[in-house]
Amino acid sequence: MGTKFKLITITKASATESLAGPPFHDKISARFDLSQATPMMPNYLTYNVIPQLPDGLEALREMVFNLWWTWEPSARRLFRHLDPELWDRTNHNPVRMLQLSRQARLEEVSQDKNFLRELKEVHDSFRRYLARKDTYGKTGHGSVFSKPIAYFSAEFGFHESIPNYSGGLGILSGDHCKSASDLDLNFVAIGLL
Repeated sequence: MGTKFKLITITKASATESLAGPPFHDKISARFDLSQATPMMPNYLTYNVIPQLPDGLEALREMVFNLWWTWEPSARRLFRHLDPELWDRTNHNPVRMLQLSRQARLEEVSQDKNFLRELKEVHDSFRRYLARKDTYGKTGHGSVFSKPIAYFSAEFGFHESIPNYSGGLGILSGDHCKSASDLDLNFVAIGLL
């Protein structure tokens, strides 16, 4: 007898506390192996349900997956304004925060003119940061490096919500990465987990 699979698709969703996996899918599909289920062993399925970003909030997705927010106070302030309680509960982690946001709250802020104005200002600043032309990496001696600079460290302290550091070395490594980004160097940080 062949293995039985069950395919489940969820299209409308709200956040749960037990979320894991990739964020921000319009629909979630999963295959479950039911071949090991027996009458004595109930078949429990876990669903990870995530909210969808309403129109007008797509810029949040772009910013959370770039570490720029870790050293930009206006970006962290924006995420705090989205949901102060959830911001604290997620240890100031915007990716996790968006995964756990209530759909109703996202809909609410998508209609809030003050929040949308702040989002536009922060996103415009982010886009300007990425599009800079007058950086050391493009115009100075840093522009002579055609191949990436590899930076090896056992840990990188970017932010408290990314627990990949234990002390001074990690903080220093994180600061080196942030400076390399500000200089716009062709720079790759490599860590061992």
